Amino acid sequence: SAALEVCVDSGDFESALRLTKSAHWYAPATNMGQAAFLALSRWLARRQDLRPARECIRAVQRTGSVVDLPTFRAVLKAAARNADMTQARAIFREMISTGLEPDFSTFAAMIRGYCAAGDMDQAMAFLHNMRQGGMSPDGPLFDALLEGCAHRRLPGLAGQVLADMEAAGVRPSSATLAILVRLHAARGDLEKGLALYQELSQDHGLEPDSHTMGTLVSTCLSSGRHDLALMAYQNLSSAGCRATARTFESLIISCLSYGDLDSAVSLVDEALCLTQPTQQEEDVTPEGAGTSIAQRKQIGRASC
Repeated sequence: SAALEVCVDSGDFESALRLTKSAHWYAPATNMGQAAFLALSRWLARRQDLRPARECIRAVQRTGSVVDLPTFRAVLKAAARNADMTQARAIFREMISTGLEPDFSTFAAMIRGYCAAGDMDQAMAFLHNMRQGGMSPDGPLFDALLEGCAHRRLPGLAGQVLADMEAAGVRPSSATLAILVRLHAARGDLEKGLALYQELSQDHGLEPDSHTMGTLVSTCLSSGRHDLALMAYQNLSSAGCRATARTFESLIISCLSYGDLDSAVSLVDEALCLTQPTQQEEDVTPEGAGTSIAQRKQIGRASC
């Protein structure tokens, strides 16, 4: 017990694990020793080592002691991150049976896990239980539910989640709208998704960001709509959003595959910041400016 406590207190969990195994998972009778055991369980859960993490819990339970909520939550989250919802649900039930009340983080882990596993019925059931417990979902959790709807192509359920989101007073983000675009694109109605993005972003005064631009562009390209990808890029660029290198690369490759060399050159210019003149360039003569522009085009075409 003393050796285990020293290992855990010093953060040497590797030695604590070796010591625990050599003692055949025997939990000390002291409160401090059992607390060290549970700390080891949480460390193992963070490493996604579920079997030994649960063995630590069982060892403490064999002494007649109660496992605390943070330990149950850590192990449950590890199972949910692996989309092992059979094990996550078993841990959830065990936690309830000991008299512990699940908190927001525990419910959120279960909902996200079921969304990742594609079981939207269970995700919505846990959302209902969460609300019955007096807890309200936040924006990222609503986004996880919408993401699950998009993967499963469930527009009706997505509409219900959006209505719940509005009723809860949670403001959608650019990421929320990008998920809706993917949902409509998966159903073959990309134009409707982009129109909805435009409408909701204006209604809520959302500022576009690079991640959103990349999502919209990649969604358009994966749907075979090169024209809409360029339109989305141009609209968001005009709003002050800067594309990432990956977005530029995807657009340039698409332009080249469609034989749109002018757009490809223009994108290379923008990616290399060649379209923003320096103070020195602003002072050159018209003849010099023409030469500078020609040089830029040569650089852009060579890059393509």
